[in-house]
Amino acid sequence: MTGAYTFKRFTPAEGQDHWDTPPGHWCAWRGGVQKEGGVVEPQLFVVLNCPECRLYATLPHRIDAQGGVHPSIVCPHPPCQFHTIPNTLEGWDYGERSDTKES
Repeated sequence: MTGAYTFKRFTPAEGQDHWDTPPGHWCAWRGGVQKEGGVVEPQLFVVLNCPECRLYATLPHRIDAQGGVHPSIVCPHPPCQFHTIPNTLEGWDYGERSDTKES
């Protein structure tokens, strides 16, 4: 699949977590990343479930305040061909999130 894509928001119900996100959806949760010296830095994590291969991937990309994802999204699970741009996270209400690849 190529072209524009909008991932739908998934909010876990009682007894569910982010790993229950269905294909074509996204889910966010707050956690932390341990840095040098044992300091834990808070971070907003985002997981996607690929609509083609149905496998999960975390999303380290920059997300703008409207839910636009920058740059394109490429499924990291070969041989899946999912590669889309532009991408939107429907229902995004976390404000701007910077790229987390270096975190």
